Amino acid sequence: MASAPVRVVCLAVLLASIRHCATSEISDTLIKTDFSITIPKEGLQANVEKIFHLGPSQTLGVLDFSNSASYLPASPDSETGKRSSDQVGSSAFAFENGKCNFERVIGYNQLFPGYETPLWVRASSSANSDGVDSTQVTTYKFTNPPEEN
Repeated sequence: MASAPVRVVCLAVLLASIRHCATSEISDTLIKTDFSITIPKEGLQANVEKIFHLGPSQTLGVLDFSNSASYLPASPDSETGKRSSDQVGSSAFAFENGKCNFERVIGYNQLFPGYETPLWVRASSSANSDGVDSTQVTTYKFTNPPEEN
């Protein structure tokens, strides 16, 4: 099995500014995670990079009230920086020399042989943030595999 340094996956989530708003008050009822980020309905105004270091079995949640965000590292040279949800759910960019290597994609099955549970899970649900209106929200939950036995 892979050692801890080999298990490092570039889990940088590119976002714009993150604002605390009414949506953050209801985030706990939508998705239970160790770390979470909320994207407001209006979207984000500037690019920001957030890096999370997850321990074994820890989780990261993204609550997208805009329902249009892109969650993956992307080369500044790429036209759109978008990959399909299947690609995001099954692979990551290699993290080498302190940064993402956009030329090298690693399948999660290479990093975690024998681990069959999906690492990224996407869902949509309704959220009631002000007691009146129901808002559609897309949630993404990443679960880091458990520590090897």
